[in-house]
Amino acid sequence: MFEFSKALNSFADNIVSVPGIRRMVNNPIYTAITITIIILFIIMFTFRNVVSSESILSLSFRGSVYIFIFLLGAIFLHDHILMKAPKDDLFDMKLVPTDQSTVKIVIPQSENGLIIDTN
Repeated sequence: MFEFSKALNSFADNIVSVPGIRRMVNNPIYTAITITIIILFIIMFTFRNVVSSESILSLSFRGSVYIFIFLLGAIFLHDHILMKAPKDDLFDMKLVPTDQSTVKIVIPQSENGLIIDTN
């Protein structure tokens, strides 16, 4: 049976396995530059017929600077929170149903786990 999520994940894995793209995706500055360039082309294509006092090229590059600064901050924040923050044992919890009124949460490092009443 076809699952869209598996197809998308395998497509993304194939794309990221290319050495140049892998280097670009692993570096937050290259990632921000790539996304900014894509947005620059979208801005230039979308606003190509707009009559304004400034040219579309200057409008696009001015917007690209702001987009790059925002993306760089967001990507660095993402890397800090998800990649470099200390791992907590609560992320490895497993829910094990015991009966209808309680759910036992088993933490791999503990012996007994926690009992939470669901009433």
